[in-house]
Amino acid sequence: RGNWASVECYGNGKARPNRKIGRSDKLVWNPRDIEHKTNIDVENWEDLTGIFNFFDLYSLFLLFASFSGILLMIAIPTIQNSNWAANRWLILLIGVISATLLMKIIAGDRNIAQDFPKLLLIPDFIIFVFAPLYNLYIEKLLFKSNDFKVRWRWIYLPCILQLLIYLPFFNLDYDTFRYSQLNYEPSFQILFIIIGSSGIIWNLIQWNRFRKILHIYIEKSKISSSFEENLSYLSITQNIYLACIFLGFIAMLIYLIGHIINEDLTLFSSQIVDLIWFVFASSPFFLGYYAIHQPEIFKISQKHNILGAENEIDLNTPIQREKNYC
Repeated sequence: RGNWASVECYGNGKARPNRKIGRSDKLVWNPRDIEHKTNIDVENWEDLTGIFNFFDLYSLFLLFASFSGILLMIAIPTIQNSNWAANRWLILLIGVISATLLMKIIAGDRNIAQDFPKLLLIPDFIIFVFAPLYNLYIEKLLFKSNDFKVRWRWIYLPCILQLLIYLPFFNLDYDTFRYSQLNYEPSFQILFIIIGSSGIIWNLIQWNRFRKILHIYIEKSKISSSFEENLSYLSITQNIYLACIFLGFIAMLIYLIGHIINEDLTLFSSQIVDLIWFVFASSPFFLGYYAIHQPEIFKISQKHNILGAENEIDLNTPIQREKNYC
């Protein structure tokens, strides 16, 4: 309808790629095929998208989650605690989550996306950043020693590799990047498939590792049952983590099926990705709930940390055979 500000979009207001119309044996329609006809339904126009639609309510939820995380960052240091070494990493983790959610909202805005389309890539870094930060928090929370575990340093490697992979795309000029991203050019398809697939596998491995560590800690701890109950917020975090991984697998599966059967399932896949962000954004609310109702979870003393860093953890060994943790 005249310019980029008034192009057609999906029903929920999201940008859609350019249409390719043609017979099955041709990539695009040939004007000489005068008998070829097709009906095109325009679901919505970007400049006419309603204010109170799902996407806006969805963005509002992410915004509230981001602000909740910022309030938690302010509140946690005010709680009298004896394990600041762990809580400072928790504050950093919450800060990264809040900043990522805020960047997701900003990058998803139509006007901002028009001028700064490369911002859309920045929220993707949470795929490989969350696990290392969560690892640091778990390490400081459950382990006695402050020694840095050298054999765990490989957990930070995927973050660096993702940055190196994204650098060529950040260096593209504005028009090339915007056209390639909007129309799902092969380079972007390969990028998202590689990052998405490896991210699912990577986070599933890390989730299983964290699950074993937490299980070993609970089994080996000799502390009161009330303290064990305080660890329930870690279990909820694990469940949110697993839900995001599972939904990511579904979104990637639908995306690949669409390519195999040559059907446009992009909208369906992107809606599941939105659901992933919705689930992920719920974590600050749960942490906020526990901060209000059980503030003692941020007061875990170092005397409770029974797993010493000087003792290596073999996560493949059954718990009943572990004897050298205390």
